[in-house]
Amino acid sequence: MRRPVLLLLTMAFGRVLFALAIGAFAAWPGVTMVVLAGLAGAVAPPLGPAMRVAWSELATEMAVLRKALSFDAVVEELPRLGS
Repeated sequence: MRRPVLLLLTMAFGRVLFALAIGAFAAWPGVTMVVLAGLAGAVAPPLGPAMRVAWSELATEMAVLRKALSFDAVVEELPRLGS
C-alpha cells in the first residue's frame, strides 16, 4: 500500500510544481499561486518517514539499523547546513 500512495503523491507533487512554474512565467494572480503552493505542500510525498521504514526493513541487525538511521538523519540535515 505504501508504494502506490507514494507514487500518487509524487506525481501530484510534480504536476503542482509544474503548474507553479508555468504560473510564475505567465504571471498568474497571487491568489492562484498561493493556492497552488498550499496544494504542493499538501501533496508533498513523505519521503523521510518512508525511508525510515525502508531502513528498518533492509537492516535486520540493530547495529546496522542504527548506522542506517544515523546516515539518513545526516542526509536530511545536509540541505539545511548550506543555508
